[in-house]
Parts: sequence; structure tokens; C-alpha cells
Amino acid sequence: MAGIGSEHARDVREAVRIVASDPDLGPATLSDAPAMPNLLKDLLPDAPREKNLLVAAAEARLAAMMLDHVYQGIDATSAIRLAAASFGANTHFTTDTCDWVSTELAVALDLADGLAVSRSQLPPGDITTRRPADGGGLRERGAAGLRHSAALRVPGGRAPRAPPG
Repeated sequence: MAGIGSEHARDVREAVRIVASDPDLGPATLSDAPAMPNLLKDLLPDAPREKNLLVAAAEARLAAMMLDHVYQGIDATSAIRLAAASFGANTHFTTDTCDWVSTELAVALDLADGLAVSRSQLPPGDITTRRPADGGGLRERGAAGLRHSAALRVPGGRAPRAPPG
């Protein structure tokens, strides 16, 4: 998947600010997984990847996590980094992508001075990491490989005999 172009970065920043500052919605809505897809459909109609990233952040309660850290006395910069690291550890997004979306949410939440100028676009390149397929490469082996490898793992170390025919 190609990286998110800077053409939508300004739109993302504006969308999350609108949500956070709306008296009927507020900052908590940024971590409301059921509400965010509908809101973003209207606010970011031409930015499906950005919407998916922000919805994933809402599902992970990224904004709430940052606010919780700040309320516990952690400085805003550290709160953003901790939340971004947690988001990255639990999703398939790259570190730069997690840092970017965390910063955009922090800007909307007014967590720290100077953040609004620190990052204005998602870094170029892939926004997701490539992880090995489950089961040590099962996708590469395919079904035939699974049948073959299962036949080799018989208790006692012996391969099963062919049924009498």
C-alpha cells in the first residue's frame, strides 16, 4: 500500500479538529469507534485510507490513551510517544504512521504547544508493515504443503501408511 499523500494531511487535521471542538461531539468522540466512521465519511469523503487510519486509532482509543497519560501527570510529548508506541505494537501500521496519527490527534486535543507545526503530512512510503504469515509461512506453502507437513508430524515419528486399496 502506498503512503498517504500530503494532499489529505490538511483535511485530516481539520477533520479531527472539527470533531474534537464540536460541543455535541468533543474529544471523547475521537476514541468512539462506532461514531468515527460515520463522521469521517462526511468529513473526509475523498480520503479512504486516512479514514481507515483514523478509525483504527479510534478503535485503539488512541486519543483517550493520550489524555489518560496527561491526566496521570505524564508530559504531553511523552504521552504522545507512549500512545503511538502502543498503537504501533497492536496494529499493522508503521512507526512513522503511528507517530503521525498520534500527533494529529494531539493537535486536535491541544495537548502541547508547537505540535501544529511539527508534522503536516504523513511520511512517504508504505503505511503498513509486512509481517510474516501466520504459522511460519503457511500462505507460501499452500494447502498441498499443509497436507504434506501434517503427514510428517505423526506421533512416534513414523509416516502413516497408505490405506489398503
